[in-house]
Amino acid sequence: MNYYFESWTISKLLNLYQTNQLDLNPPYQRNDIWSLPAKKKLIQTIKEGFPLPSFFLYINKNGIFEMVDGQQRTRTFLGYVSGLFPDYERIYFKDSDKDFLLNKYNILIIIIKDVDDEKKVTEFYFKVNKFGTKLNRPEIIRSERFDNLIQKLIEDISASQVFKELELFSNDSLTRLLDQDFIGELLALIFFGITDKKDAVDKLFNEFDNNVENIDFLSGRFWEILFTIKDLNDYYPIKETRYKQRNDFYTLFSFILKHKEVDKKSLSYMYELLIKIDPEITPSNENCFAFQNYAFNCVSQSNSKKAREARLKFFEDLLLNKKNNYPITDQNDFENDFHEILHFYKFENTDLIKLGDWYLLPTDKI
Repeated sequence: MNYYFESWTISKLLNLYQTNQLDLNPPYQRNDIWSLPAKKKLIQTIKEGFPLPSFFLYINKNGIFEMVDGQQRTRTFLGYVSGLFPDYERIYFKDSDKDFLLNKYNILIIIIKDVDDEKKVTEFYFKVNKFGTKLNRPEIIRSERFDNLIQKLIEDISASQVFKELELFSNDSLTRLLDQDFIGELLALIFFGITDKKDAVDKLFNEFDNNVENIDFLSGRFWEILFTIKDLNDYYPIKETRYKQRNDFYTLFSFILKHKEVDKKSLSYMYELLIKIDPEITPSNENCFAFQNYAFNCVSQSNSKKAREARLKFFEDLLLNKKNNYPITDQNDFENDFHEILHFYKFENTDLIKLGDWYLLPTDKI
């Protein structure tokens, strides 16, 4: 790998982009993540004549410049020149000293060339950003493993209309690839079962790197569950319930993954029941330990194996109950979560609805 230094104007940099000679989004790069205040601060720095950190460009085998480091700053230039936002003094580009900004202010460009293995460019990007601009976990994974089949599967799922329609993530979270981070957790759940978050995704990448057979299995099972959840979402939007939250959605996904025996009709009723009990699931609900404990396991060590298993057990106790002869008592000697919840709502055994093999709480009385 060789490199050399040049001094460019902002105009030259933008011209390369506008003539398709500059790629701001090579596969290892992250998204446009800078906030508006950060962009305004950069423009102010330029207007005050202070220097910016170096930009790193790589000339790839096609003669195109790839932006290795400096993407956020370049996108800020483009946005300001296009009139998308003003500076801190509310001055837009059209009212600024255009000649100074575009032609007189200089930026230091370090151009990388003669790379014998293009993976070295990815490694360089990873090292610069990991220790410099604090990439988050999914951005690091993407930069290190952008050509990995598991990463490609994650990105395909993230980009799918079915997943997008669930609206589980805010725009800011999508920008930082938090949806991809979560999809990785769900894929790990399919393959390894419930584990601690910190272990599972790394293990998925490390042990099944580009194993086509495993990828096909993961893909098929994930899409099967995702379309099942889509049906539930069509009945009632998940985004309007607590189950859009990562911990709750993980539990719903776990339940569907584990219990293939639950037919579509029963699952729809169970989902309706989960929606009905939603308001009672809170750490402050001291009248029902089952609801309170589930809520605690959503906020305290929520990504641990123990908390995840406890949340799944709550779902199983509530939704897969096969008894209809619980003793009616005012004592706290409940057999399981279902019995306690039955008592909380003051239901009798005769109130239960039989659906398949299961006796469920009556949704119309909650």
